[in-house]
Amino acid sequence: MRSHLALFAVATRFTLIEHGRNRFALLLVVLFVPVWTSLAYLAMPDTRPGCGSAPPGRPWRRTAMN
Repeated sequence: MRSHLALFAVATRFTLIEHGRNRFALLLVVLFVPVWTSLAYLAMPDTRPGCGSAPPGRPWRRTAMN
C-alpha cells in the first residue's frame, strides 16, 4: 500500500509539472473545474423531490429531512 501512495505522489507531481508547462491546461484546472463544480452544486435543489422511487412491491414513504 505504501508503494501505491508513493507512485500516486510521483504521478501527481509529474502531472502538475506538465500542467505548469501547458498554460491552457493550467487554466482549465485552476478556473474551469472549480467554477463548473460550483455551478453544479448551486444547481442542485436543497429540498427533496415530491415524487420518489421505491423498490418493487414496497410503498414509498415520505420521511422528514433533518
